[in-house]
Amino acid sequence: MENYNITVGEDFSLIVSLKTRDGLAYTGANGGSVSAYLVDRRQAGTLNGSKVAQADSGNADWAAGTVEVVFADTDTAGFSVGRYYLRLDITTSGGDIKKIIGEDVFQVWSET
Repeated sequence: MENYNITVGEDFSLIVSLKTRDGLAYTGANGGSVSAYLVDRRQAGTLNGSKVAQADSGNADWAAGTVEVVFADTDTAGFSVGRYYLRLDITTSGGDIKKIIGEDVFQVWSET
């Protein structure tokens, strides 16, 4: 488990490697879409800020199970200080939606 710090009003990005239960790369996002959120509890939780749609570009390679999550400064400006978890909503090319909540902790804090 990792701990990440996000400062309100600053850019934050993270590379996420998606794996199946067998440890293979999860390629279900390829041809679909991914939205990223921060939630306040691992099981359900309140969303912190609005969703950020992710594209298969830059450091992302959905066919290899790699997603880049980018929260721009305008996204984090509305975040509340606290402890959160990353939730990815993956819409497959067939329209199915998989929701994945990671174990890593994202600590949002403010310099003011």
